[in-house]
Amino acid sequence: EVDGDITVAQRKGKIMCYFEVKMTAKWEAMVGDSKIEGKLAATDIEHDNYTEDFDVKVTTVERSAAAAKAEAVAQKGGRKLFRSVTKGFFDDLFKQHNVGTK
Repeated sequence: EVDGDITVAQRKGKIMCYFEVKMTAKWEAMVGDSKIEGKLAATDIEHDNYTEDFDVKVTTVERSAAAAKAEAVAQKGGRKLFRSVTKGFFDDLFKQHNVGTK
């Protein structure tokens, strides 16, 4: 889920992109016989910080030992993947609209 504002504009002959969005992704994992579900959420992604380690919150639907194990894995690898996919989304948007070019 993506929510917020994205603007592509031209100023002085240069195409620019400004945005402030929040993104949420659902995830699930199997720990033994337990199916664990959760979310990765970034509430403040802006054009100034999308290439950096912006904050990504990891949550699970339930509280259990299995959920804690799955959440730890999502904290370590899921946040990195979430940031990578987010950066790719905006890099593709910039390429599609020739952002940063004249």
